[in-house]
Amino acid sequence: MKNTITAINERRDQIISLIDTNRTISVNELAKILNVTSVTIRKDLDALALEGRIERTFGGAKKIYDPPAVDGTAASNLSITRQRALARAAADLIKKDEVVLINSSTTASYVVEYIDDLPVTIISNNARLLSRNINPNTILLMTGGQILPGRSSLSGPYAVDILRRNYASKCIIGVRGISFSGGVTSPLLEESIINQAMIEQTTGSVIIIAASYKIGREDSFHICGLDKVDILVTDSHIRDKDRITIENMGIRVITVPYKAELS
Repeated sequence: MKNTITAINERRDQIISLIDTNRTISVNELAKILNVTSVTIRKDLDALALEGRIERTFGGAKKIYDPPAVDGTAASNLSITRQRALARAAADLIKKDEVVLINSSTTASYVVEYIDDLPVTIISNNARLLSRNINPNTILLMTGGQILPGRSSLSGPYAVDILRRNYASKCIIGVRGISFSGGVTSPLLEESIINQAMIEQTTGSVIIIAASYKIGREDSFHICGLDKVDILVTDSHIRDKDRITIENMGIRVITVPYKAELS
């Protein structure tokens, strides 16, 4: 199969369908069904995991079990509603004239839509920001860097070099995994390196965005320990014991209703 963007997206949609049907599936099974190499499948799974569409396992992937939809609302719409609710809560932490770093997370990309008319500067490697509704008073600076097929993030040495030339008063990092033993983690090495650079270049608050079901999950690549985190923005489904443990570590926990009403 020719490795065009269209072909890649079609293959990844097939992978999602197979995972939804089988709940869990191995790299070798996917490679055989889709008639591609295991290396290709691993790249696909890593990209899908980064987007939050699947969960990587040793040798394969499995379906993400999100809290069920309520009142007839589609689960996908509810997920977007939660992402926007978390983003709005994070945006409320941004003050006038601040410089803020935002990583490649889908949830973090919505933050720029809730900054309102504050004059702020955003520095990001998140290509999704280019399609968001950004207030004219917001200055957006992109890091530049390498874009891999099927990805919406800028990465590589060029992006890291740009980040290391600037300092920010806050950074907002959306993540796939946060645990008490492994800290904050990412499924992809390139993303973990970018996120590390953002945290290192932040002079003020490090803000982590993570849906409650991601607490207790560990991905393959370490970003930082929880001692580097100042604020966790999550949803109201967080377990009481997790919240207490996190707060006892000196981290401020901000929760938003799971089904927030957004204008």
